[in-house]
Amino acid sequence: MHELLTKIPMKLKFLDAKEFEANLKCTIQSNGKLNFSAAAINILELSNHKSVKFAMNEDAKVGDELYILIQDNITNDAFKINKAGNYYYLNARALFDSFGMDYKAHSIIFDIVKTDETIDGYPLYKLNRRKGRTRKAK
Repeated sequence: MHELLTKIPMKLKFLDAKEFEANLKCTIQSNGKLNFSAAAINILELSNHKSVKFAMNEDAKVGDELYILIQDNITNDAFKINKAGNYYYLNARALFDSFGMDYKAHSIIFDIVKTDETIDGYPLYKLNRRKGRTRKAK
């Protein structure tokens, strides 16, 4: 006695490779500029016609919980995105200095993680700080 096996049709959902690309990250260089990785540049669609606003959680220790909002235009209250070669960066040295971040002595890297929040139609991203290494003396 053979039982009839009925196949249940599968419901396949194809995943978009762009959602799983290399870590989106940015690094504070020893000169205080915030550089974005190639993956971040592509996924966040950075250009020198855009700007970045920083936000912080007022309930957290200063500089511990940072967020960014990438705007499609340049505004007076945001950091202009600059381009050098194939890379994009922000002149945010004064901001990092105000937080007491020692980017000259220590490598400071952030993973960029999209939150569920949007502000003025723009997605909000959280900067998760990695444990950095001590920079070599020059």
